[in-house]
Amino acid sequence: MKKKKAAKMLSPNERALRERVRLRDHARSVAFEIRQTWGWLDRAIEAAEGSDAECFCLERVKDSWFMAGNLMNFGSPAMMRTVADALDGKSLLSKRDEELLATYAEAMRTGKRRAGRSMSLAPFPSEVYDKLPAKREGTKRKDTRPLTPKDIQTIRDLEASGIRHGTVENEIKKRYQHTDSGDPVAINENGDAPLAKGTPKRKERNKEAMSRRLKALGRTLSEKPGAPRKRP
Repeated sequence: MKKKKAAKMLSPNERALRERVRLRDHARSVAFEIRQTWGWLDRAIEAAEGSDAECFCLERVKDSWFMAGNLMNFGSPAMMRTVADALDGKSLLSKRDEELLATYAEAMRTGKRRAGRSMSLAPFPSEVYDKLPAKREGTKRKDTRPLTPKDIQTIRDLEASGIRHGTVENEIKKRYQHTDSGDPVAINENGDAPLAKGTPKRKERNKEAMSRRLKALGRTLSEKPGAPRKRP
């Protein structure tokens, strides 16, 4: 019988990050109930005094306030400050982590491989990766573009004919350089950052890094495709 691998211990930094995520999630739940309380209270004020609508809204006010109070029962002063920040739209996490968690939530809801997930709500890494906003590192101008297959072929043909580098750049109307592997890549017009399209290996490394970060943030992922569930 194959032994299960022991779970990898979290580093001190990962444990601190996991605690910030826990506080963030809990604070958002409390903030949601407080906002619900305010919303129902505003509706009660707008309703006619003594009407059924006013009574209904006031009952919802009590329910939401009760839930907020229960969630805050074991809250520390730090938790209360975190709730106040959540109400103001602030977060304990970095903007990059917030974007990754939002992408994870979107993939969980709208991912295309839900039928094959090993856990009902946990998306596959590929589902999350596909939802990430497309960004080109080092790009500062929207009109800068990577080399097209036609550009690459032109570069190779002209260089094979002994044409100088500057002349080749004038021909394709883009600046470029060669990577360590010899492949030509465009250069950002505002700097020297290469603008190569994502290679399969690079995408795989990015996906692995994304998966590690999500696990550090306390989010689970489906790792192996399961048999499609039969719909009733």
